[in-house]
Amino acid sequence: MYKLSILVISRTYTLMNSLLKSISYATEIDRSDLEILCSWNGCLEDINYIERQKFPNLDIFINVPYHFSSNMNFLLDKVKGDFILLINDDVYLDPGSIDKAVESFNKL
Repeated sequence: MYKLSILVISRTYTLMNSLLKSISYATEIDRSDLEILCSWNGCLEDINYIERQKFPNLDIFINVPYHFSSNMNFLLDKVKGDFILLINDDVYLDPGSIDKAVESFNKL
């Protein structure tokens, strides 16, 4: 079981890499407790340019054709985290923002 599952749909490795970089600053959750699931709709060759080395639990699924809700539902069926974050690949998270969100839910 993971503490957090992050679900993203992408087709651009540069946006995906930017998002991954921002995740590094947005949470101090141990990488072994973090699951990132990506529904990939881009060029197959571009998957090789995604900088996955910092995230051992990053899984990329090729889903064609692109259909946001179907692709997201596919990812939701695979989630193993206590918390789920649905995010667009063009988001750059503020430092500590994920930790603040998790902290808020833990107070409920």
